Amino acid sequence: MNLAYERDLTAMKYAILKGVYHARIVLTLAEDLGIQPHQLRRHLISTLDMITLESLAPRYDMALRSDEPDSVKKALGYDRYTRFIPIIPVPVMDQAVLLAKEQIGDGFYEPDGIAEAKKYIAAEVFA
Repeated sequence: MNLAYERDLTAMKYAILKGVYHARIVLTLAEDLGIQPHQLRRHLISTLDMITLESLAPRYDMALRSDEPDSVKKALGYDRYTRFIPIIPVPVMDQAVLLAKEQIGDGFYEPDGIAEAKKYIAAEVFA
């Protein structure tokens, strides 16, 4: 007997991500992280379980309403990627926040610091 939790659910997970709103969310998140959509899809499939993938749309919507007081964390999507859509480990995100704050403190414009931090996240998680 082949139990459901012993099967490879990759095809079912991919089918969820092909939905209209899910596909739009994947494109938006991939663009935000500076990676290719197929890289994000692969990471979502390998990292998240079926229930979390199915609830990706409401999780994303709640992340948009999140009220983060720290401007750097908000720009990096700290809550979005660690709490609502948990695809980036907290230590990696914490390091990215430190990196962004260091660069902003060195006289960089904030977008430059955020961009460098997002490159760091992409290299650490999606490479």
